[in-house]
Amino acid sequence: MGQENTGYFISEDKTAIVYGFADGKSLPLHVLISNDKGQTWNDYPIPGAMGYETKFIGFTNKNDGWLVSGASQGVGSALNYVYQTSDGGKTWKEIGNPNDIYSEHLTGVGFSSSDIGFLGYRYYMDEGPVIYWTKDQGQTWERLAVSLPEKFDKYKKNPLSPIFNRKEGLFPISLIDQDTGVAGTIYLTSKDEGITWVYDEAYDKLLNPFFTGDHKKNNFDLK
Repeated sequence: MGQENTGYFISEDKTAIVYGFADGKSLPLHVLISNDKGQTWNDYPIPGAMGYETKFIGFTNKNDGWLVSGASQGVGSALNYVYQTSDGGKTWKEIGNPNDIYSEHLTGVGFSSSDIGFLGYRYYMDEGPVIYWTKDQGQTWERLAVSLPEKFDKYKKNPLSPIFNRKEGLFPISLIDQDTGVAGTIYLTSKDEGITWVYDEAYDKLLNPFFTGDHKKNNFDLK
């Protein structure tokens, strides 16, 4: 399978790869798990799983992990399915998803805990960033309110996958210029597992010392 059809996660404690074209019946998703940095692997199927295109996978600790798979259902639309594991990836259960309120193509996924998770979508009907999040393990989803300076209004915005270190979170947002493509990446930060996010220009400059917010002044694209 190509990289675009495969999701992977790499850390000191665990490596995980999700692959397959799942129809929810005879063709399941599979997860490859290694707990010793790739020396040995176990392959676990996920019976009943759906999704054959976009795939994301990650772990918040050695046992608790998440997986999201998606499949197109027409132009500008996709259905996405969310699964979790509590035994290190051996078994997975489906939790709630936001398909009934928003169903588009994913550009990033991340969970800070088994309860708090984020699905980022490609810009479509508005400039973005379009992010839906749950704080009750998928029982409910709502759009995340993101406040950014006006100088970024001219860009389309794709949210990428957030990363977490305990309570601290970093949420990258890719800025898209309609004429030239990716203009750079800015970052939201959180100190409470993703409950609240802020844009801090001073912190952003530390991560992007060459990014001015204007693609015409950049020496290179930050991706």
